[in-house]
This record gives sequence, C-alpha cells and structure tokens, in this order.
Amino acid sequence: MSERQRLVIVGAGLAGWRAATELRRLTPRAEIHLFGDEPELPYDRPPLSKRVLLGNDTPRYLTDGAALAAADIDFHCGIAVTKLHPDDRSVRCADGMSVPYDLLLLTTGSRPRVLPQAVANDVPIRYLRRRIDAIRLRDEITTKKELIIIGGGFIGLEVAAAAAMRGCRIKIFEAGEHILGRVAPAQVAKFIQHVHESHGSTIVTSAVIRRCLSDGRRVGVELACGDIHWADIIVAGTGIVPNVELAAAAGLKCDDGIVVDGSCRTSRPEIFAAGEVTRHPIAGYAGLRRVESWKTASEQPRVAAQTMLGMVAQYNELPWAWSDQFDTNLQILGFPDLAIEYRLDGDHNAQRLCAMGLDAAGKVVAAFAINDGRAISRLRRLVSIPICEQQTKTPSTCG
Repeated sequence: MSERQRLVIVGAGLAGWRAATELRRLTPRAEIHLFGDEPELPYDRPPLSKRVLLGNDTPRYLTDGAALAAADIDFHCGIAVTKLHPDDRSVRCADGMSVPYDLLLLTTGSRPRVLPQAVANDVPIRYLRRRIDAIRLRDEITTKKELIIIGGGFIGLEVAAAAAMRGCRIKIFEAGEHILGRVAPAQVAKFIQHVHESHGSTIVTSAVIRRCLSDGRRVGVELACGDIHWADIIVAGTGIVPNVELAAAAGLKCDDGIVVDGSCRTSRPEIFAAGEVTRHPIAGYAGLRRVESWKTASEQPRVAAQTMLGMVAQYNELPWAWSDQFDTNLQILGFPDLAIEYRLDGDHNAQRLCAMGLDAAGKVVAAFAINDGRAISRLRRLVSIPICEQQTKTPSTCG
C-alpha cells in the first residue's frame, strides 16, 4: 500500500491505541486518525475495579499527548463517530465532521449490560466500565457503607473485594447456582466464595432480582422470593455487550460481535475490527468466539494493523483471563463451556487450587489456577493442543 494512505481507527481504548502504535511502527508516513469518545487519553481498564477503587486515582494512561504528537497520530479526543459510510469510505462524527479513509479499523469495545427498566425501576444503579465510573464509585464506597452487588462475575466480585477492603459491608446477589457461573465450575466458585465470606461478605446464589427499590434515602432490591434487602449503593455487574451498532448499521456481518476472520478482516475488505468487540476463530476449535479479555484487546489489534498493511498475520490465541480479588489470583484458560468434568488439585485450606476441564471425550479444554501461576503455565501447552490432536488419556492432577 501507499504510505500516504489514510488509516482511521474508531475506538481509543487499549485495542485502538495498540493498533495505532503498530501502524505507525510499520508505516512511518501514513496518515493515522484515532477517534475516542471519552474526553481523555487512552488508558488501561483492569486497574479501575482494583487500585482505583482502593483510592489510587493516578491514571494509568497508555500514552500522553507529547508521545502521540511525536508519533504523528492524529488523536480526536472526546469525539464520537456516529456513522460509517462504507460506500464513500468515510466516517461521520458527532461534531458534524466527516473524515475519509482508505482503510478503517473498528476497536469499539464493549459496554456494561444494564438492568431492564422493569427491574431498575428508576433507582440509581452504579456500573463500572470507564474511569469516571470508577472515580465516582471510589468516592462513594467509604467505611461502613453498605453495598448490594448484583452479579457474581469478575466485575462484581472485584468491586466487592475493593469495597470490603475499604471497610464496606457487602451483599452479593447471583442469579445462578454459584458465582462465576459463566466462566468457572462450582469447585472453583466455592473457593472464591470462601475467600469473600472470610472477609465478611455475604453471597446469595439463585437470587433473582424482581425489582430495585428506593425510599428516598436508601436503595434496595426485592427478590423473586419476596425478600427485601437495603443498602446505601447498588452496583450491577451483569456482563458486557459488544458495541456493534456502527458496524451493523454499515452492513457488516455481526453475530454477538463483529465477525472477523483470523486476520481481523470483516465482511468488507477495506474494514477491519479488533479487540473484545470481535467474534473470531481460534486455532484447533470449531466455530467463532467473542473473547472478553485484556489479552484480546492487547494482541489482536497488532494483527489487524499488520493485515491492513498487506502482511500475513493471524490472531487465533487461546482465551486467557485473570482476576485479582483480595490477595487471591484466579486465572482461566481455554473453554469452560465445553467442559463436563473437572479434575482438581488443592483447596482453600491450602490457599491454592488448580483444575482441568475435560470434554465428553476426555480432552482437556479448560484450565483454572488459583494462586498457582506455575500450574497455568504447565497446562497452557496441553489446552492449546487442538482437540483433534490430544490424546484421550489426560493427567490426573494439575501437577
């Protein structure tokens, strides 16, 4: 491609910034535009539910204005792209500006899944996704405040851990049979639940929220069973939704994410996508997956940048995610939804646990490690072997 081509990136989170820096590294003279709808520099999100809530509000920006200027990346800060025009290769912005492109990359990320209005009931509900959300919540979770957290997934549990460490009283309501139901087996969930309960939190499972309540001073939830619980703050951590609206309106193929191939190409040859908004193939496994993880947002955009410049590159990495709660580290590798049996080593008394998830044929399809990074390293190679190449016989422990 010509070095003078115009490259436009929509979305200035980790994925957008990674792509912009990789493009600049590979093509020093191209015109690069990076659009971000937040009024600040690109930043890392994992600290929001951890150190920011604990009181350290020093932004972990990924870059600064001087570095962007030195790299000659035109950063459109706080300017949302509202429409894509694939036929004339341009994007339309909220301020009325229209910017043409030769190649377009979508790194639009995700947003919190909000409670239905019938459940939220016009009660103030806190969600955590952006730095401004974390700062507001940090200022609210002072000592002795009572928090209700709806959802026992990563975000809900990380918020619960930070708030408990700030001296708050916590009640977690999870609709499933156990916490971490989307990503971990009951044995792993039991370990993590023990950690939270040992710090004074209450966890209620199979708890369906009928509606949220407010008496003008406090807020609360009414469960389907009729029980009512009151608190000072309600935080909802009920998952995220990929931001596919721009892509879908432009006619790109979307299916729980923007559908891309292993090289990050969308259904239009001049438009690419990367990060947790994508639904993409993974080596050795059938079908497409949308992977909600920092690793996807960090690594897939580099492949997108390389492909945009005519290089041969593929992103088909095994899903990997982690969560820090109190002094406990949980790592998850592979595809927990494919596992029907688990083999475990360790328990909460030993303060460590690892587990292998096996499918119906006895193949290792997932691995978990709590406070045991060495185990996840050992298991990574086994889980990464394509199912068709694995031996039926698998190790009996994580050792």
